[in-house]
Amino acid sequence: MEELRSTEILDKEIRTDSGKKAELIKTKALEDARAIEEGVDLRIAEAKKKAEEASAQRIELFEKNTRSALPLEKQRYLVSYIYSSVMEAINSYFDSIGEKKRMDVIKSMAEHVKPVCKGKKLKAAVYGMALEPAEKMLKEVLGTSVTEVCEGSVSDLYSESVSGFNRREGIVLKAEDSSLTCRLTLDQKVRELLEKHNYELSETLFGGRLPE
Repeated sequence: MEELRSTEILDKEIRTDSGKKAELIKTKALEDARAIEEGVDLRIAEAKKKAEEASAQRIELFEKNTRSALPLEKQRYLVSYIYSSVMEAINSYFDSIGEKKRMDVIKSMAEHVKPVCKGKKLKAAVYGMALEPAEKMLKEVLGTSVTEVCEGSVSDLYSESVSGFNRREGIVLKAEDSSLTCRLTLDQKVRELLEKHNYELSETLFGGRLPE
């Protein structure tokens, strides 16, 4: 009987001890779970804060870059607007003066290159203009220096065309010995006008006050 009672007591102690240990394990597990949960919440909060800060920085940087780019964009727009307006006026002018006066412009260019053409045998290609009047004008200005006049393909002038200018007209002179090429084209004339008088053209077009 004594042994049986001792065994029961031992079993009871084991159960009690096991229960206490189980409770401790449970308590520790709950504490660990809460700590993990709090740690996760903290990390989430920190990550959210960092994301918000990074987002705010990106927004601030975007706004800063946008604001700094505005003057440049405005300047680009202004330059583009002025150029387009000048080209519109130039196109309108050459459209309005007619073929004869456009030929006179080419003639003045031929007279300008006459000294450098002296003693050369020249071949002339006529673009976008009537062949006979062009040949007559060349003979008048350059005389017997011009040995051949032919009609050229307008597409040959696209490589030298001025952006925004609509007319591909003129004459290209080439020496037979390939020592000289003179481009007497409206594109060339417009290019010279823009290089020398762009500001004056803009100021005249806008009545002395450029748009802001």
